[in-house]
Amino acid sequence: GVLRQDLVDGHRLAQPRPPSEEVLSRLHARDDILSVKVWRRDGVLAWTDTDPTRIGRRYPVEHHLAEALEGNGEAELENLGGEAEHSGELRAGIERALEVYAPVRSDDGKRIVGALEVYADARPLEEAVAVRRNEIWLVIGLVFLGLCAALALLARQASNTLRRQTRMLKEHSAALEESYD
Repeated sequence: GVLRQDLVDGHRLAQPRPPSEEVLSRLHARDDILSVKVWRRDGVLAWTDTDPTRIGRRYPVEHHLAEALEGNGEAELENLGGEAEHSGELRAGIERALEVYAPVRSDDGKRIVGALEVYADARPLEEAVAVRRNEIWLVIGLVFLGLCAALALLARQASNTLRRQTRMLKEHSAALEESYD
């Protein structure tokens, strides 16, 4: 939404040019967005807000980018490695991010003219996952305790039943012995 008007020119990705100050200020106003890349269909980096020296370079079109260029959005929590494509993000201090790929469509929406790659702050997601993980472990612990309590109750009832049946068997045995005598 922030870059769309500057990205597409009819049925093609617009010529790489620096986005307007308005676009950059809206982009940088988002604390959750760490970095943005705009890709052409042929794997050329058309624009990025980190390390613009990479603009115009061709990189391999790998899995997630290929999926976005086919029209499918993708997202992944990513540890940014030493690949040349991530060099600008690593120099900017971005080591782990939620990497989101989205297709960029032509003005009429029928053709895919490129793709966006957005690196979002992963901390809120990681914190939510940590909270959910703790909740899951708490629930697992409570279920385990409940099962242990149910098993203990079942064992106690079974033990009481066996004691009662043993007592009754002894009484019947004693009665039979007395009758036999």
